Amino acid sequence: MSGNRFGANCKFAHDTGPRQAAPAVYQRGGYTPAPARSTASTAQSNPGNASQKGGDGKLREWKRFLRQASETPRPPPAVASRLFQLGLELMDGDIGAAQETIKLFASEAGLSFVKDVADRHLAGPTAVSDTTLWSTELQPLFKLITHPFVTDSAVLEQEVATIYNFLYGVGGERMSRIFTKVTHLLASWPTTSPTSLSRTASIELSLAVLSKLLDCNTSTIVNDKFTLVTASLSKSLEESSKSDDQFSRLQASKYIDYIRLRLDLGNQIASIQDRPQVEVAREQFQLRRDLPGELSADGRRHDNDHADICKIKILPTREEIMSPRTEYLPTTDSSQWHVKGIRGRLDREFRLLREDTVGQLRDAVRVSLESIRSPTNSSQLRPKNHARTYTYDSPMLQDVELDRVGGLELLVRCAQPAAVRGQSSGKRKDWWMQSKRLQAGALVCVLEASGSVLFCVVSDSTMRNTGDKEARRPKQPVQESGNEATTPQPQAFTLSDNGDELFVKLQLIDPSAYEVGHALRWWQNIGSAPRRYLVEFPGVLLASFKDTLMALQEKYKNPDVPFSDLIAPNGSSAGADVGLPLYAQIPGFKFNLACITQTNTEFNVSPRALPSPEALSSRSTLDPTQSSSLLNTLVRGLSLIQGPPGTGKSYTGEKLIKVLLATQQKAGLGPILCVCYTNHALDQLLEHLLDDSANLKLIRMGSRSKSERLQSLNLRIVSQNSERTRPEKHGIWSAEQTIREKVKEAHDLLNGLSRSTTWRAIREYLATTFPHHHEELFPTQVDGWQTVNHQPEKKIEKWLWGGDPMNTHCRTIEVLQSVPLSTLTQAERRYLHRSWLKTIRDRLIGEVIQCHREYIAACEQRDRLRRDVDLRCLNQANIVGVTTTGLAKNLDLMKKLRCKVMLCEEAGEVLEAHLLTALLPSIQHAILIGDHLQLKPQIANYDLQSTNPRGAKYSLDTSLFERLVSNSNMPLSILETQRRMHPSIAELIRPTLYPSLKDDPRVSEYPEIVGMKKRLFWFHHEIPEAGAASGDPLNTSHTNQFEVDMTVALVSHLVKQGTYTSSEIAVLTPYLGQLQRLRRRMESMFHICLSDRDLEEVEAMEASEANASGRAGPSLPSPRNVAKTTLLKSIRIATVDNFQGEEATVVIVSLVRSNNQSSVGFLKATNRINVLLSRAKHGMYIIGNANTYGNVPMWKNVIGTLQATASFGVSLELQCPRHPNTPIAVSQPDHFVQFSPESGCILPCEKRLSCGHACNGRCHSDILHNAIKCLEDCPRSKKGCDHSCPHRCGDACDLKCQDVTTPNYLCSAKCGHHRPCGHTCTSPCYRCRDRQGDKVSMEDHKTCTAKCGRKYANCPHNCESPCHEGSPSLCGEVCPGSAYCQTCGSQGIKSACVDLIEMKEYHEVNLDEEPCIFPACGHFLTVSSMDGQMGMNAFYELDDNELPTRVLGASIPFSGNDFDGQAVKSCPTCRGSLRNLSRYGRIIRRAQLDEATKRFISWSTAACSGLAEELLVLLQKLQNTPAIKAASSRQPNGASTAKFNSPRLRSLHDMQRIAGNNGRYEAMIQLWGKIQKFANKVRQEEQPFHRVADFVKHANRRNGTDNEFRYEESIIQVKGHLLTTSLLLKCEAEVFSDFLNLGSEAKLPQQNDTKLHVDWSIYTKKCAHLIELAKATHNVRDQVQAHLFAAQFSMFARNLEAGNQQNAETADLNPMKATTGTGDDASERLRSTALDHVAQARDLMFMYKSTEVLKDELERVENMIRDGVFYQSVTQDEMRAIYKAMAFSTGHWYTCENGHPFTIGECGMPMELAMCPECGAPVGGQNHRNVEGMRRADDIDRLAFEVQGLAI
Repeated sequence: MSGNRFGANCKFAHDTGPRQAAPAVYQRGGYTPAPARSTASTAQSNPGNASQKGGDGKLREWKRFLRQASETPRPPPAVASRLFQLGLELMDGDIGAAQETIKLFASEAGLSFVKDVADRHLAGPTAVSDTTLWSTELQPLFKLITHPFVTDSAVLEQEVATIYNFLYGVGGERMSRIFTKVTHLLASWPTTSPTSLSRTASIELSLAVLSKLLDCNTSTIVNDKFTLVTASLSKSLEESSKSDDQFSRLQASKYIDYIRLRLDLGNQIASIQDRPQVEVAREQFQLRRDLPGELSADGRRHDNDHADICKIKILPTREEIMSPRTEYLPTTDSSQWHVKGIRGRLDREFRLLREDTVGQLRDAVRVSLESIRSPTNSSQLRPKNHARTYTYDSPMLQDVELDRVGGLELLVRCAQPAAVRGQSSGKRKDWWMQSKRLQAGALVCVLEASGSVLFCVVSDSTMRNTGDKEARRPKQPVQESGNEATTPQPQAFTLSDNGDELFVKLQLIDPSAYEVGHALRWWQNIGSAPRRYLVEFPGVLLASFKDTLMALQEKYKNPDVPFSDLIAPNGSSAGADVGLPLYAQIPGFKFNLACITQTNTEFNVSPRALPSPEALSSRSTLDPTQSSSLLNTLVRGLSLIQGPPGTGKSYTGEKLIKVLLATQQKAGLGPILCVCYTNHALDQLLEHLLDDSANLKLIRMGSRSKSERLQSLNLRIVSQNSERTRPEKHGIWSAEQTIREKVKEAHDLLNGLSRSTTWRAIREYLATTFPHHHEELFPTQVDGWQTVNHQPEKKIEKWLWGGDPMNTHCRTIEVLQSVPLSTLTQAERRYLHRSWLKTIRDRLIGEVIQCHREYIAACEQRDRLRRDVDLRCLNQANIVGVTTTGLAKNLDLMKKLRCKVMLCEEAGEVLEAHLLTALLPSIQHAILIGDHLQLKPQIANYDLQSTNPRGAKYSLDTSLFERLVSNSNMPLSILETQRRMHPSIAELIRPTLYPSLKDDPRVSEYPEIVGMKKRLFWFHHEIPEAGAASGDPLNTSHTNQFEVDMTVALVSHLVKQGTYTSSEIAVLTPYLGQLQRLRRRMESMFHICLSDRDLEEVEAMEASEANASGRAGPSLPSPRNVAKTTLLKSIRIATVDNFQGEEATVVIVSLVRSNNQSSVGFLKATNRINVLLSRAKHGMYIIGNANTYGNVPMWKNVIGTLQATASFGVSLELQCPRHPNTPIAVSQPDHFVQFSPESGCILPCEKRLSCGHACNGRCHSDILHNAIKCLEDCPRSKKGCDHSCPHRCGDACDLKCQDVTTPNYLCSAKCGHHRPCGHTCTSPCYRCRDRQGDKVSMEDHKTCTAKCGRKYANCPHNCESPCHEGSPSLCGEVCPGSAYCQTCGSQGIKSACVDLIEMKEYHEVNLDEEPCIFPACGHFLTVSSMDGQMGMNAFYELDDNELPTRVLGASIPFSGNDFDGQAVKSCPTCRGSLRNLSRYGRIIRRAQLDEATKRFISWSTAACSGLAEELLVLLQKLQNTPAIKAASSRQPNGASTAKFNSPRLRSLHDMQRIAGNNGRYEAMIQLWGKIQKFANKVRQEEQPFHRVADFVKHANRRNGTDNEFRYEESIIQVKGHLLTTSLLLKCEAEVFSDFLNLGSEAKLPQQNDTKLHVDWSIYTKKCAHLIELAKATHNVRDQVQAHLFAAQFSMFARNLEAGNQQNAETADLNPMKATTGTGDDASERLRSTALDHVAQARDLMFMYKSTEVLKDELERVENMIRDGVFYQSVTQDEMRAIYKAMAFSTGHWYTCENGHPFTIGECGMPMELAMCPECGAPVGGQNHRNVEGMRRADDIDRLAFEVQGLAI
């Protein structure tokens, strides 16, 4: 490129320096993941960034090569070499550029380079040497197409397949030529490597291409050329030096193993097709095992029986359900499998897991079907191991819709269950809300009596009632009606709203063409419909097994499972070789253990030279066995760690992950995969990892996490926040568009299908298919006459009832379609009619199926593109956490992730099928941590369990972990030091299960159990259990009521000690029935506990007491706060299976089973016994019948151990902590109450109360002691006086006595006044009597609120209503109904919070002292709370008791912002109106007055702005009207003296008349009238506050009262009045000005007999009034404007003054004559007045900058005065600016200290200091802070947009 003729100015980037390929590490499928890259082409903001330029330049160069290739068909090898190398460099750059590169490479121009390499460069005129060809072309090409970005991208999936298929060529010819050359090169590999790769690495690279080629083209598995190439490369690998790149050798071996597995499939295809049926030998003494599918001696069992599991459908088919033959189930003996090796293992796990899950469904459906066919024998047909079912009768498919998100949904109507039929609507809704039936995701099937089955799941859009999940409501598409779109309100179909029927939405599990067609034919059924049933399988979740089964099928197709030789060895398992992980075999590799050392110092460890466990233990927090396990795990590719209970399995796993994270980047491990079986275990593991590692990049997959901490780390959230490339955005958008189109298309098709049986559908069908039949049924002409069909819908019905009814023989459809319809018999007509309907329906069904197929394809394409973004996010994580089910669901994505390390927690609980799916092909290091001696994997089918003699041969519940430990010589690391259990508890499991288990010294120091004699005890009893529920075979749980009572009593005893928190006591039981009984019992029991506050302060209090010094006088310690809670909330209660991995300080066990048959149920398994006995830390108490459990070997050993230590007996020994020598033995629940009533003993309490008095109770714990309230007389004196306290000792003392002689003393004694009604006033004395000195000045006992108490006349009961008005409210308020009675009201009314100050509920309030107020909304508050809500103190002066005494000052609009922007305060609960409350009438009316004032301001400003704009338009029109001299026109006599109501209006009309009556001023006069009318509306007298004052005065005069309404007149809103006055004067000034101009130009007619009548005094007074009003209200701009008006009218009067000095009211018509006549003094006076006003205006303008908008007008007036010229009007723009400045502007509203409203634009907050535009007062502020005196006017701001749609 150095010869580039453009030099540095070339637009392409040229890399002239030496190129060196970056080192790479390979594995199957390409390279290890590259570092994270930017998703945007402009990742750097600096345009001069070199890397950015280089990336863009490389892509342009790549495109240039492709363009040249199309112009020059045969580019030289150097060009091809540069193209491949450039493409490889682009793969590590920007993602968008990389995607575009591969898309271009897959084009014809790009593939031509591959063709040139294969056809010309290998052998031809341009052939080059082998080594050169490899280093320059083949190696870069192979690296490019195996790059992980290329092979893993879903966006490029199609392009990658195109490249590999092109490389393969027709019949594999091109592949054969290329790899033949490669094998020749490898066979004669030079001594000095021609490339950066060694010979072994080159073989690995070639095998990586073949491996991917195998995935892209299935035909390769039967291609002999491919087999030969593989064999040649395998031979080359064997011949290569053993010391040559050991890591590449191991990776290449993996590729060869994978390729051979795939090629074996091809070999088996031929053998299966040609293999004759094998006769199975029937040997004696050995049961014959029938093989699956076509291998069976008796033939296939049904249509879903196959030897290849990939062909087996997940859900059972109809034939499978009805088949009488048993399924083929592989045993543990691999020699009997029909498939060997790892594929045989996958086959076994698939079939057994499917039998455990789907087999139950199959049997349950068969039972249901037999029950339908034989109802009388249904109880005898039910097998033991079948799923529970609920059956719903008569399901009918109501509707079908294709939802954009949910897919195809079926709305099904069924009969309500018998349990809710006949119930009320409320009870029915409650039943459905509490029931777990038909929950979202539940598995159901639609079953026909014929055996047809349709499997579905309940959709998320199913509604339980109309109020359930508003987002689920059906979405009705918009329907076009004319030109307007209307959306009808859809009907909500729910489970509970209809008393007879329920509506549920279903989704097909397998939306295949057959299933969709089946559902649609059910919807549009033709003919008789078979009886159907909807069968639900509660508790069966499809997602829990479907994805795992499908993942096993996928792995069976491509059996690339790591460690296959260990998991499924072909021969003997002796001497299993578990070598180093592949990544650890790189020469010089070391693990860095510094991260787990206590000093964090450098600690590098070679995997081939490990330190001793003791050395690691001394430098870390690990014990020796944990250190040994960690070191062994690091050097074993497949590592097993067994952790007995309490030995720190999780802790060891976390340290392992920490070490691997430190090595992650160096070893290229990719994300570390953490797998757990349950979401709970996964959340715990990930949270511990976050606690232990800072800055950890962790992603959690799956949506079922309960951890709030992990929510933002969920893959869905991370992916949503990740950027997408342009191709990804476009692809997703295109897929979404297709989805929307298909949903719309499906909607139209389904609408058509719903109408397919109508007469219109038949008519359209016949018209297009059988026109002769159409003409017969719907004739258009008869004998030349046009036919009109008035009732076409009845034509078909009439025709169907015609014909011969007696003849039932029918001809074939073909015949009937060709003969006239009139000749058909009645039977033939119905037969043909059904054929028409089926044809119409089936055609539409076919179109719906095709549309649905395209919808599914679009959804899959969208999901594939989204997975590309997910993969990019996952690749940037350090740790990826996922459950085994979630991994199976996302198997395609996880395979592309290329994780090399997988760690599985609690592996002993995980089914082998789940772990096999978790072993991704890229895994090089698998770590399984668990304990096979604890819980096994849970399965449902007892016939497959290892504990069942019949199921032992299957042992599905044996995990992979247990199988590897038990059945092979796999090395195992065991943790041996437990830190959980006291040694006496650990001794129960040590002899039988863990003989090498050691105790940490700290567990021996555990304290004794408070309140108990022994920490470990078996309480033996022989009370029999209740047994399984009779008559309900679905409920197999057991209960024992005696154990319930005994357990609850013991728990209560322990909790009362006050020592153990809620997480420290656990109750365990094996059965759910017992669990439920315990929960119900404990929910109803309350006990006293220490409050949370005291729990935190106990230690500090005890320390302070120990260090306290002596003080003068006695001190009274404050009692601790105690609280009340239920017993259930004080402990944890669970079943044994759900408590694995948990622990508690004290554990109480209820064994339940107690019978003469010694049947212990599933507690005979040592695994469960182990878990049960190993949960306790300090103490454990077992309640059970030892005779029942003594026959189980492990229980026998436990009982013997306990008997040897005297920890077994028929009575439980308690111990009083205060009297430890007092014997207490209990054997019955009542004994706890008798002998330890308060958690101690029956002796008196010897401890004194905190007050110093003796405690009168029995011996009890401190927590109960602190709860006791002393009832002795208080011995203390009041504070502040010498009087003794009159209260009880436990009550709070009064502060001090009050002096009753002071005037302010308030007597709190009861009034005692006898009311006329017979009741006694109970109010405090001071409330009833006002005193002046020592005399009562006024007495008022208010309305009596006591209960009436009088007997009714017609019954023996007494009246319970309140006396008098009988209302709990105030006098004058509306009385509430009986529903608000404190005695008989509902619980909701009684528990309503009505006191917002003391937070009291309604039933706690004394209505005599604190009545309530009841607004119309239904909520209510006490008077004091409602007073606070309404802000009484802002409007009234209140006394010391917060009672109003008088009105607070005059009313000021918007004063104090009393309502915070609200017009009237609203209900604090529902925001309802409070306007109907009489007590707050003044406040509400004040608020309404404010609201009216706001509306007045908004309306007046908007109207004024409109009038100003109208004036501007007219002025522009007047200025543009030419001044044409009018002809003389005389008016009739008297016209000049016409009567006008206003002299000002008369002057305007005179000028209109003098101007010639040509309408010049007509519009101005009309506008003047409009302005005058508006001015009358905005006068002071018309404003709200003034009008109210007038109404009050009128009422006073009428009623003779002296009520007063005062308001501040100074703040009355005058802006509207000022503006209208200015507009009137402006309108007149412009007319006078124009009139003068006409006169100056001699354009007026000469009429000597007509005078212009002007009363100048009116204008003088108006201007003076305007000046004074503007000055008083600080409206400076209006004041300046008024001065200018005064100056103008003075000059108008001067210029129009007539020579007649005697009449100042008239002037000569010739204005020019006035300037030369007499009256010079008057003229000079007017000129002087004008100059004076102008001077004042200029002074104001100099003082107030806001008036500068009037500067131009001021100059025009000055010119008018100085030069004697007539006034020239300002332009329209200038005038608009003036009125815009004088009116209110937009923005946020504020008021200055003088009350002037103004606005602030932009953000609406003050950022700079300014002056008020009206008065010059300081306004604004800095940094969003107001200056003093300025306040926000939110109410006006809001109303500006609310009032009648006007904006200011």
